[in-house]
Amino acid sequence: MKGEAWIVVADEAYARIFRLEKHRQLVELETLIHPESRLRGQDLVSDRPGRSFESHTVARRSLSQPVSPKKQEAINFSRMVANYLNEAATNGKCEKIYLAASPSFLGLLRQSLNKNASQMIETEINKAITHLDAQEICDFFPFAHP
Repeated sequence: MKGEAWIVVADEAYARIFRLEKHRQLVELETLIHPESRLRGQDLVSDRPGRSFESHTVARRSLSQPVSPKKQEAINFSRMVANYLNEAATNGKCEKIYLAASPSFLGLLRQSLNKNASQMIETEINKAITHLDAQEICDFFPFAHP
């Protein structure tokens, strides 16, 4: 709805999107879960990195991944959360976004937000608070208003 304010709390595996209502009540609109982010890095890959032969020598070297599997899952989830917020911004579902996320995830999320969603962000808090109840989350944003 036009004029809605959302509070979004997220980390590498869990995101909660709330609508801020009058009298500072939160209504949870959506919960996004990414269980792969909770797995250990070794459980995310099936094999060791491959090996390559140097073309001009008999030496071999291992082929490593540019990003760890755990980091790649965090990137994937940040894109999923950003897509949700980008779509909401594009379709006018909200007008303001108050965002709290763990520091590393907040950086990933910023990279995936489009211009519309980025402009709607009123405040960012570098803190993982997804585990808190709705009232405790609301207390982190004393300046937020619907």
